Amino acid sequence: MSGGRLRVGLVVADGQRLRSARVFVNGRPRATLRGKALTRMVSLRGLARGAVTVKVVGVTRAGKRVTAQKRYKACAAKKR
Repeated sequence: MSGGRLRVGLVVADGQRLRSARVFVNGRPRATLRGKALTRMVSLRGLARGAVTVKVVGVTRAGKRVTAQKRYKACAAKKR
């Protein structure tokens, strides 16, 4: 992962549409997405070196909860 930024979104099967989504980084809330803006760039700068867990919890218009989780390996910042 380069640059410390990541585009976050959630894809729902069966033609369902999302109403809102929450983004968690290492278990802490980072962003809340609503309406048409259900993708966003999330900054991972300033986090400790090593594995980072990004979890997206979405709610469909029918009220069903959808979850996606992925681990990324954060690289150390380059010294200049």
